[in-house]
Amino acid sequence: MRVDINEVVENLYTLDWADKLRLFREVATYIGRGAVIEYVKQHLGKAALFAIASEHREGEHFLPGGIVCGQISGRPVLFFVNDFSDTVQICHANGVFYEPEELEIISKHFKPGDVFLDVGANIGNHSLFVAHFLSPSRVIAIEPNKKAYTILQHNVNLNSLSHIIDTTFLGVGLSHAEGRASLSVPPENLAGARLHAEATGGIVLRRGDDLFKEVRIDFIKIDTEGMEMDVLAGLRRVIGRSKPAMFIEVDDDNVSAFTRFLEAENYVIYDRYRRYSRNENFMVVHAPT
Repeated sequence: MRVDINEVVENLYTLDWADKLRLFREVATYIGRGAVIEYVKQHLGKAALFAIASEHREGEHFLPGGIVCGQISGRPVLFFVNDFSDTVQICHANGVFYEPEELEIISKHFKPGDVFLDVGANIGNHSLFVAHFLSPSRVIAIEPNKKAYTILQHNVNLNSLSHIIDTTFLGVGLSHAEGRASLSVPPENLAGARLHAEATGGIVLRRGDDLFKEVRIDFIKIDTEGMEMDVLAGLRRVIGRSKPAMFIEVDDDNVSAFTRFLEAENYVIYDRYRRYSRNENFMVVHAPT
């Protein structure tokens, strides 16, 4: 069977999701998914929704979505979009990264070859940016929310970044002690998911000190919706040993405790950025002695 890729692309824009999935499976049999992705990279010069049903199975259901190709700093970046009402995915649907001001601050303090630990990676916005543009030696993504990290895995695979972005620890949450937790997710915001300690919860909590006791960590980003102090407590030995630069979202209720942590660990604030009324992002580095 000969498949005309141009005809496939045109059809994918017009079919409903059930027909898209059937067509995708049929086409993939003959030309492979990679060929479709390469077409997107070569022929879509600006952000455009390329509606392909995902082949990733979530339980007994396929997770439908679209592939968006953005041209960012002259480089094609592919985003998997599943929910056009989601805070982060709205940006990806337009072919741009979420939180550009925060990413710019990270860029100023990240050195080529650094190991980036992304705690609360969500769908991979920051991990993708660092892997594409900041020349890390490794990115380690931590995300306990299954739907979010399913999309993250798609984004890693679409951009051929599995050799840089380590997804070994997806499904695990970081805290000050081992335990279990449940997850609550607000509507239209996967990034707003919060963990709640619960003995019978379905998510495993681990200390970063235990997971990374023999791992060099040069830069830590933390966005854990109010759990940042627990995460920092569980990373205290890693921080003391590696003295990484850190970019941390801190809830207003935790600012006093965060300030005490910085003083105890000899860290200073180099930059800060407030996007939302209830929290603020802090760029902190270890003070020279």
